[in-house]
Amino acid sequence: QYQLSPLKGKTILLDFMATWCVPCQAASPILARLQKEFGGEQLVILGIDDSEDPNTLTAFLQKHPVSYPVLLGRASSVREDYHVTEYPTFVVVRPDGTVAAHEIGFYGEGQLRAMLRKAGAGLQPAASGELQPGQSRN
Repeated sequence: QYQLSPLKGKTILLDFMATWCVPCQAASPILARLQKEFGGEQLVILGIDDSEDPNTLTAFLQKHPVSYPVLLGRASSVREDYHVTEYPTFVVVRPDGTVAAHEIGFYGEGQLRAMLRKAGAGLQPAASGELQPGQSRN
């Protein structure tokens, strides 16, 4: 079981996905990049597969590993709770626990960054010596 309440104070990006969904697969490397850029202290990304069995998901993740947790949601009401009708569906939850953005479909990195901006959390790149996408040294 997994609950979002311990994550209060962080921006959460929920990725409702399925292993057979081609746009879901295209979103994975961008989600991994966002996770790396913002780190787990500010942004938590959770993949949620609410339609497949554990063996299917496990086999898929062995072939296509991701840097964020992917949860099974079949035995929960998470799909109904977040009004998921198609894949992928992305939901951004503000640090105060309210939904900031809900979008169906994947249209590129700009879409996900715009959704995160709606959270109003002022996400900053994680501290590291390397440049992040869109940064320059001055």
